[in-house]
Amino acid sequence: MKFRLVLVVIPLMGLLLAACGDSVQPSITLSPATATLNPVTSSPITTSANSNPATPSPTISTDSTVLSGKLPWQPATPNQTVMRPNLSQQEKAMLPAYSGDIKLPQNQTAPIYNLALQLDINGEVASGSASEQLFFTNDTGATLDSLYLWLWANAPTDPAYRKPLEVSNIRVNGQSAVTVLANDGAQLKINLDNLRPDATVVVELDFTLDFPPPGKYEYFKYDAANQLLSLTFWYPQVAVYDTRYGGWDSHSYNVQGDITNSRVSFFNLWLTAPVENVIVANGKILDSKDNEDGSRTSWIITGPVRDLVATLSPRYQSISLKAGETLVTGYYLERDSVWGERAAGFAANALLTYNALFGVYPYAEFKMAEASLASFGGFEFPAMILITTRYYNYSAALSMEYAVAHETAHQWWYGLVGNDQVQEAWQDESLTQYVPVFYFERFKSKAEGQRIVSTYMLNGFRNLIDSGQDAIVAQPVYAWKDFNLYLQVVYNKGGLFYQAFRKVYGDEVFARFTRTYLERNRYRFAAPADFLDALKFAAGTGREETVTAMYRHWMQAKEGAQDR
Repeated sequence: MKFRLVLVVIPLMGLLLAACGDSVQPSITLSPATATLNPVTSSPITTSANSNPATPSPTISTDSTVLSGKLPWQPATPNQTVMRPNLSQQEKAMLPAYSGDIKLPQNQTAPIYNLALQLDINGEVASGSASEQLFFTNDTGATLDSLYLWLWANAPTDPAYRKPLEVSNIRVNGQSAVTVLANDGAQLKINLDNLRPDATVVVELDFTLDFPPPGKYEYFKYDAANQLLSLTFWYPQVAVYDTRYGGWDSHSYNVQGDITNSRVSFFNLWLTAPVENVIVANGKILDSKDNEDGSRTSWIITGPVRDLVATLSPRYQSISLKAGETLVTGYYLERDSVWGERAAGFAANALLTYNALFGVYPYAEFKMAEASLASFGGFEFPAMILITTRYYNYSAALSMEYAVAHETAHQWWYGLVGNDQVQEAWQDESLTQYVPVFYFERFKSKAEGQRIVSTYMLNGFRNLIDSGQDAIVAQPVYAWKDFNLYLQVVYNKGGLFYQAFRKVYGDEVFARFTRTYLERNRYRFAAPADFLDALKFAAGTGREETVTAMYRHWMQAKEGAQDR
């Protein structure tokens, strides 16, 4: 999920792995509609400050639920028949050709969240009060006596870390629930009355947020110096139920890699914040209303996505471009306007590249926001990515462009095709580490693509082998005790698997792999077996054993010295 720049400067022994031979030719054959990808050169739609160009001009809603000042949904009552809400509004977050994705079978039991959040930002301090209504349909196949919600903001186990999320008034189907904190306060266990398969419950609760200042944790925080509020991993989120690991996911917080493992869900968010703030959220703003107290309430909806995230700042400016049918908007601080505009172009071009290589990005909007990330270069969420403020300058130009291409690739690998990001983080991270090569080949040159292979994968891999630290790629994130070693193995060595696969089987087979992997696993969780099956299918009949051997060699063995 994270991208951190690690450059290892050592004498090179050629640009490519010995096992891969000569440079790979960028020769993907595309359908006529997407055969030619050109850089985005259209004029920006807007560059105005304190605006949200990705949405229509704010209007005053006539919907009494939005205007009332009460909860914008009907609370559950005891003994009522629970019905899943209508999701027709969520179609507006999708491209017209993909509005039907809302009704795909794999999305029919997805959790549905209604959230109302009031933010108070006052000088150096930011806090919030919120209510949540969650419709959970039991699609586990088992009768459940409990439901687990993640409290991600409380997950760090550092004794000096103050838990910023406090939950209260928890109800199930309109009645007070029996609950207990679990997993060192990172989860809330809610007792259920034997919820049968396919049955639905409504969980409702209130919670408060106390945003910490920037520190060693990259997620939920308020950077008062830059007036940047990070609303990430902020709401109680239903855990994943996975029989492979004994039921409810209850992994421990880990600082070496990804912390979350989340399933596709639908969201309605009514977000109230001081009116001067520009809201950047991974959904579509359907309606906004200015309030008498100087705040603004915005109604934000999403399509099928794995997380709900937003960043806010009164200092944001923006620029928008079209990439295919998708509106791409970059948000940046005024001081960083030059690189903010360039970064939006990088994002649009990356989206075009991956549309052609993987399959079309189905959401109506894609957003990128400058963010206070202390150690990470970028961070991905569905329909939105964050890029560190440290990259908005000339000296970090390559780091910026690569980070944007890497995080944009996560829109497919983590976003559309999920995997267990704790148990199997390599599935999305190694793939997103490599595929920016296609972007650089298309918009720069073949030589630039191979420079990316060397800079972001091969150099680190060779250093790994020379230092005697080769390790198995396919390990859980908690198996890693050193973040740099995790990067060199999972990102660098794992990324080079795709270079080897591409060299042996060619670009057409590579594209067939990504398209097959997407279509078979769209909005689902893909297990490692699903990943391998897509590789074997793409390579073709008679090559299954060879592909399996290549996969084992790179991902499941410590045989890197053979490729040094």
